[in-house]
Amino acid sequence: MIDRTAFNVARARALAENGEGYAGIGRLSEKTLHRTLKLYFEPDGQKHEIEFLGSVADIKNECGIVEIQRAAFSYLTPKLNRFLPHCPVTVVHPIVAKKRVKRLDPESGEISFSGRTVKGKTVFDSALEIYKIREFIGREGFTLVLLLLDCDEYRIPDKSARRGRGGERRLEAIPNEIIVEYVLKSPTDYLTLMPEGLSDSFTEAEFRAAAKSRSRYAYYYLRLLVDLKLLHRERDGRKYIYSRIKNELSC
Repeated sequence: MIDRTAFNVARARALAENGEGYAGIGRLSEKTLHRTLKLYFEPDGQKHEIEFLGSVADIKNECGIVEIQRAAFSYLTPKLNRFLPHCPVTVVHPIVAKKRVKRLDPESGEISFSGRTVKGKTVFDSALEIYKIREFIGREGFTLVLLLLDCDEYRIPDKSARRGRGGERRLEAIPNEIIVEYVLKSPTDYLTLMPEGLSDSFTEAEFRAAAKSRSRYAYYYLRLLVDLKLLHRERDGRKYIYSRIKNELSC
């Protein structure tokens, strides 16, 4: 359940620690988004960055371990294999679902903003990352939390930036609020991400249309449900037909 008061307190603390304005944006090794979520899930800083079994946990408290991971889920595998036999582990995955792009002038520190809110990513953009840790889904003590966030994304001119950014480099995303929270514990919890309006049998194209997703990674969500034995897949010519498995909610 989202605690908006606690989130606002955590955000204010993170911003205060990093410093106001241009001087504080993108300058510290721990970004504001990561710091905010650490303070949100555990306000006591003494329980952050705890060494345990040869690794460092983002948070370790009386409830277990919390790892905040925005990308590169494959790096979580060694930690999860070490931690889970000893205590519960919650992996928190922030997803920037809505953002306002703000540009910084590196010389003056002036911030410009077009005034437009841009649609960001969906849970299906993260499907490949989730798929990388599928072996832990359903294991005792493992929880995945997906947080869809509203953020301000700060960028700075950079001629060496990769193509598609228009010669800009992202410094960091500063969270404003949590829009939606998905807490996924059991395999059947992953069915809650399914879009409405699908029949019992459907194609990947029909799934994408219902999900309003253009993500090239959406396929991995369907593949995940097949691996979890929540969907059945069979080939029909050059395409696959996905079917809901009866009684899946009672599994």
